[in-house]
Amino acid sequence: MGYVYLPMGNSSVDYWGGNRSEEENEFSTSLVAIDVNTGEPVWHFQTVHYDVWDYDLGSQPTLVDFPRDDGSTVPAIILPSKQGDIYVLNRETGESLFPVEEVEVPTGGVEPDNLSPTQPSSGYHSLAFPNLEEKDMWGMTPIDQLWCRIQFRRASYKGMYTPPTVGQRFIQYPGYNGGNDWGSAAVDAERGIIIANYNDIPNFNRLIPREEAEERNLQPIYAGGDNTDSESDGPAEGPAIHK
Repeated sequence: MGYVYLPMGNSSVDYWGGNRSEEENEFSTSLVAIDVNTGEPVWHFQTVHYDVWDYDLGSQPTLVDFPRDDGSTVPAIILPSKQGDIYVLNRETGESLFPVEEVEVPTGGVEPDNLSPTQPSSGYHSLAFPNLEEKDMWGMTPIDQLWCRIQFRRASYKGMYTPPTVGQRFIQYPGYNGGNDWGSAAVDAERGIIIANYNDIPNFNRLIPREEAEERNLQPIYAGGDNTDSESDGPAEGPAIHK
């Protein structure tokens, strides 16, 4: 078809989007088909709207001839996501071969007016685990487990798309390593099997207020110069990031 397929990252910084452009909001965390003759985008399919969870498309997509019920095939592309969703798209048009539902998700946190009230969900298949519960907290000793349960209760957690918060810790699950990540998926076309790697690690994050960031000499990523602190940071008008 003369297309190259580019799974895009989310826009920096990972957990704050207040300084992003309209183009970033349109194309970030999307699979983009580019016409190799013109360099122009032909179509794009976004798996997260206004991604402030680092749910970029780290997995390589797979080109397949996807079977139809009538025995014919359609040129398709299989796209795994960090959330665990597996999308199957017509690689000529970018249209999903299976229903994609926009599900309601929580808003709030530091950007209540910017977060999308819905996020895509694949009707083909999802590897996502159920939401975390207090009983899932683990420790090598009963005291460790008790402390994990206390931390779980103190944190903000509203499921997969928990809005990033400042001051209070928030739990991200799946974490920014997925779900499906760079390990991607393999397809056995003869036997009709998808083999997918899945990471099952939550993250325990918080955003740092700008005042605290300045006290710790954390600079915005676009400021330049030497920033020797190992923690990530956000834009001057927004919170910094602490993982």
